[in-house]
Amino acid sequence: MVTNIHKHLSKLLIFTMIALIVSPLIPKVSAAAPTITLPGITPNFTEDGGPVLVASGVTITDTDGSLNSATIELHYRMDGKDEVLDATITGTSITKDFDDQEGILYLTGPDTPANFQQVIETLTYDNKEDEPDDRNRTIEITVYDDSNSDADDTDINIISVNDAPEIKLNGDEQTHFYQGSFPVIIDPDLTVADSDDTELEGATITLDNHPDLLDEYISIDVTGTDIEMEYDANTFTLTLSELDAIANYQKVLRTLTYNNTRTAPDIEDRHVSITVNDGDLESDPQTVDIDIKTNTTTASIDITDSAIYEVDLIDVKLTDNDANTHGGIEDEVEGEALNMTTGEIETFSLIETEDGSAIFEGAFRTTDDQAHNADNNGYLYVQEGDTVVVSYLDSEGPVTDQKDVFAGAGEGYEDVFPDIEYNPLREYIINLYNDGIVKGYSDGTYRPDYPVSRGEMASFIVRAFDLNTTIEKYCFADLPVDHVHRENILILCNMGIVSGYSDGTYRAEAAVKRDQITKFISLTMQKRGMVINWAQYHEAFPDVDDTSVFYQYIAFLTNSEYEGERIIKGYSDGNFKPSNDATRAEMAKMIDLSRKYFEDNV
Repeated sequence: MVTNIHKHLSKLLIFTMIALIVSPLIPKVSAAAPTITLPGITPNFTEDGGPVLVASGVTITDTDGSLNSATIELHYRMDGKDEVLDATITGTSITKDFDDQEGILYLTGPDTPANFQQVIETLTYDNKEDEPDDRNRTIEITVYDDSNSDADDTDINIISVNDAPEIKLNGDEQTHFYQGSFPVIIDPDLTVADSDDTELEGATITLDNHPDLLDEYISIDVTGTDIEMEYDANTFTLTLSELDAIANYQKVLRTLTYNNTRTAPDIEDRHVSITVNDGDLESDPQTVDIDIKTNTTTASIDITDSAIYEVDLIDVKLTDNDANTHGGIEDEVEGEALNMTTGEIETFSLIETEDGSAIFEGAFRTTDDQAHNADNNGYLYVQEGDTVVVSYLDSEGPVTDQKDVFAGAGEGYEDVFPDIEYNPLREYIINLYNDGIVKGYSDGTYRPDYPVSRGEMASFIVRAFDLNTTIEKYCFADLPVDHVHRENILILCNMGIVSGYSDGTYRAEAAVKRDQITKFISLTMQKRGMVINWAQYHEAFPDVDDTSVFYQYIAFLTNSEYEGERIIKGYSDGNFKPSNDATRAEMAKMIDLSRKYFEDNV
């Protein structure tokens, strides 16, 4: 008996030892990894088409029966935050969070693989960019359980579409046309846009109703563009054609006018419809209503100046015997000055000359400075050839007068620069202004005692001597591409007139010195063809050393004169003061006399 027990114990011991030896060699069975499989179909997203499903037909499995999370990452996100991912989590325990910086949608459980599959089935991609980048995007989806993950991805085709151009009118304001008045601009603030084109190919403008037949018509100005215009008097339709920039079509449409020459026009509102096209699509039509008003006023308005100039003070006289116009008690009323070419309007005051006289006088300014091209800023921006209309709206209708604009400055030019009236160099400033060489500041002043910058000097020289050359080298390291004087500085550099400083800079904002300005002018005349024998000019000023690099230029201009006036003659103490900053007034005199001397001697 004991022997049998010993035998059984021995066998048990042997089996136990065998188990201990063999067990490490038997592999352990780990938890199965989740799987995700996309259907392999590339979805299409169409511009402006709204969100598109991108994972329809996805399958997700996990034998563990639970997933912790999923990440859905949008790769190649060329349109940034305009591109978004979303999914519907209704009926699940899953939460979602979209990181719009990284373009990742986070789905967080835990929940069943079936619920994760349900949510990812609803995954959408959207792009709100008006003109999306049409390169493919890639979406990568990764699912996670406690210790494993799996991923799959799909591409998205981006399909761009051609958007139709758009016209926007200036709100709902009605345009008014008064019997017997001049043509009225239909909408001077109209805008044209096209999100995927920079050019248009045509426009159609139609006067939809025309009870006064051929006595009424629409017209437009295409000057300065490539646009061609044709008017069909039978259909009252203006057709614009030819490829041109959107900005030019907008510019032209802003000049659209309506006119009616009938003595007693029909007072039915007129309707003008406008469309534009980009060669493929046409805009939705926009309609402007024109209110026709009869005019029985006995008032009159007159531009009393014999002519209007680009820079001028324009006097206006109004006679209005109708006490209803200004209540019989007002001594001031308002007039308007309109540039028919640009549509810009300036209002101005008309003040009764004597109580009860019914005669009102006022004035407004014109300027050719582009900086003043804005409504009601105190200046009417004009150019030679424009037509200016002044008007006054009487209770019974408007009264108007008009004149064309001539080049240069009128008798009121001194009022444009009130700070030069008593300046001894005023004559030279006005000469340069009339020829478009210098401009004033936005506040209407010239600031004659301000220093001239090196950048300004370059532009004044180029304009005064009509310089032009091919730009073959970009000379200065401190001259940004958008600098207002860059082109003119480069012209001088490429002509060998300026070379800048030893460190390769030009220092355009630095004030130009009186000795430097003589070099600018002298070398310009020489490069333009004047033969200058520098050696014959040796008399300068006691404060200019003959070893100065500027000596020959100062001596040349000191000994050169136009109609008995030396180009430079220094200060009352006999000195030149070469290191002083050159003022805007001094610059005007030197340039004005130099260009005239040059013209007489070349």
